[in-house]
Amino acid sequence: MRKSMFGILVSAIIVGGIALIAVNNVQANVPSATATTIQNVNQLASMGITFANPGTLVPLITKDQAVQIAAQTFAPLAATAKSVHVELQLVTDKTTKMFSPKEMQENPQVALNGLANTPCYIVTYEGINFTKSIPNHADVVNHEYNVLIDAQTGQILYGFTYR
Repeated sequence: MRKSMFGILVSAIIVGGIALIAVNNVQANVPSATATTIQNVNQLASMGITFANPGTLVPLITKDQAVQIAAQTFAPLAATAKSVHVELQLVTDKTTKMFSPKEMQENPQVALNGLANTPCYIVTYEGINFTKSIPNHADVVNHEYNVLIDAQTGQILYGFTYR
């Protein structure tokens, strides 16, 4: 009786272990809706900006083109940055409502909804000293600057710094 109970217990442990391994392998292959980013998503969310994973989206402009577009407008930052990082995200920004007439013409969804899961490149200049002046406060020196570019039109939407 003890031998059969021991055998049942060992069998249960083995079957349970195999089931646990199988479940973990299935979960590892499920794509995540969470964006992979170098940005601080919690801090950006407090500013009204969120990212989602673009999945298999193929944007109309390439990462290299996004870097070139940002460098043309932000040449001093591009020249002094220790590194440049670029990533594609679906961006939602609940606070920014004003965009250039050209952007609103080229991307009617931005004109209608603002940034709501809009495919964007975030070009990040790292290792810089960007002084941000705030009235009635001491100046803040941030060490990165982000340029948000519409991945469908190539238009710069805006730049921001927060760290």
